[in-house]
Amino acid sequence: MLVYMRTNSLSDVEHYSTKVEEAEHDQKQLFLLSKRIMGEKEEIILPSHKDEKDLAYKFCQFFMNKIETIRANLSASNKRFITMCDIMKSDEKFNGEHLSSFKPTTITELTKIIQSAPSKHCELDPMPTYLLKSCSNELLPAMTNIVNCSLSESLVPSSFKQAIVRPLLKKPSLDREVFKNYRPVSNLPFLSKVLGKVVSSRLEHHIESNNLHENLQSAYRARHSTETALLRVHHDIGSALDKNSCVVLLMLELSAVFDVVDHKILLERLNYSFGVSDSALSWIESYLKDRTQRVAIGTKQSDDLRLQYGVPQGSVLGPKLYCMYSKPVGEICRRHKMLYHSYAYDTQSYQVIKPEGDWDDLSDRLKACLSQISDWMTSNMLKLNQDKTELIVFAPKHRVKQLSKFELPFDGTILSDANCVRNLGVFFDKTLSMEQQALHDKAPKYLEELIVPYAPIRTLRSENEGLITKPRDVRTKTYGERRFDRAGATLWNDLPIHLRKEQSLSRFKKGLKTHIFRLPYCDV
Repeated sequence: MLVYMRTNSLSDVEHYSTKVEEAEHDQKQLFLLSKRIMGEKEEIILPSHKDEKDLAYKFCQFFMNKIETIRANLSASNKRFITMCDIMKSDEKFNGEHLSSFKPTTITELTKIIQSAPSKHCELDPMPTYLLKSCSNELLPAMTNIVNCSLSESLVPSSFKQAIVRPLLKKPSLDREVFKNYRPVSNLPFLSKVLGKVVSSRLEHHIESNNLHENLQSAYRARHSTETALLRVHHDIGSALDKNSCVVLLMLELSAVFDVVDHKILLERLNYSFGVSDSALSWIESYLKDRTQRVAIGTKQSDDLRLQYGVPQGSVLGPKLYCMYSKPVGEICRRHKMLYHSYAYDTQSYQVIKPEGDWDDLSDRLKACLSQISDWMTSNMLKLNQDKTELIVFAPKHRVKQLSKFELPFDGTILSDANCVRNLGVFFDKTLSMEQQALHDKAPKYLEELIVPYAPIRTLRSENEGLITKPRDVRTKTYGERRFDRAGATLWNDLPIHLRKEQSLSRFKKGLKTHIFRLPYCDV
């Protein structure tokens, strides 16, 4: 019996060690795994309902009606008939060597894609992903043939164009009974995602080789992230404030952006601006055409509904196609001599101005740029979300109170100067002090008085490493090491510096879980 218990315990350790290694860079999966180990059940937040299938049907209709309403309103906003030539006038014609076909894949390439992919499972898959990975040597020849047949015939199987959608509440604070507070989260068959990655790599090589990337688009690209985007924007604003200048930042956001992309416009832009043609373009057309989705609630699912617009979420290829679709927005900003940066569908445009500068002229330029972006989006069947479009004026501390309130008229509304905005998850206030982002006075007072930040006598490199001073009057041979002021300081100072300097409590918690998991399970 003892041998059995030990063997069972070792088996559990091995199982969870494997799970931790698989989810090493996925904080969400690590968090869910820790809850599972602790016996906590994940709460699924949904509107009140008696029948899961009925709720699935209602959500499916709601998501579809939302897209149709946006499309109808955009069509009504176009005051005249718009030709494809009108739509493409902001695009630069591609003059290089066209991408006329997609190079076949190999077993080696598919092996790398499959083994590096997360072991997520979709109800549409014939077997769990972890099982497919363990049998990949036997299945790879067949999968390679399937992918290559699709590429050579420019045909995507209909079973690869299905999606399971689950509603996810956007924020815990929102009313769970209101359907518009939920976003659709798509899950695609595993082999469909593998095929998408193969094509995405061919498109990426073509874009890189011909320098077709929008340089200031940081989403869905290697070595680009929200961190690099924020670093650049923060640098530009901070540099301007150091020179005693002000910065006006305009933050734009779109509604249901991946779901409303127009297929005809996308295919035309891929051909005209990116040089995708012939067999390659036909494959993408097949990839977009006749897609279906159904909503799943618990174990029940709605009927399939055909999608006429949009690019598939839950894949690498869908977001990449959107970034190619929206590339002309950057050209519009450059035309108006505006600084800007984009992350997926979040675009921020900003301009530097001296406090004594011509603010009326800046207002006119911002209105002209915003108006042209809005017109471009309308003609390209994208909806600018006015409710989430924000404006903020940054200024040096001694100048903030001297500035008049800045307002910008836009499409019948007034964009007012905000005191603080959330930029890609980080709070930017008017002086870029990061006060709103940093954590202050969050611990109880009776614990705060036991924590003394480390302050070296002379300037040292460790001064800004977020260390805590250890008390010197502690008898460490008995119970002294267990005291909060010493044990807390020891544990805190042993954490990686990126965790000690983390400003977000939720990200600190997630990072701490990752760090704790790595200690016993990983040699890092």
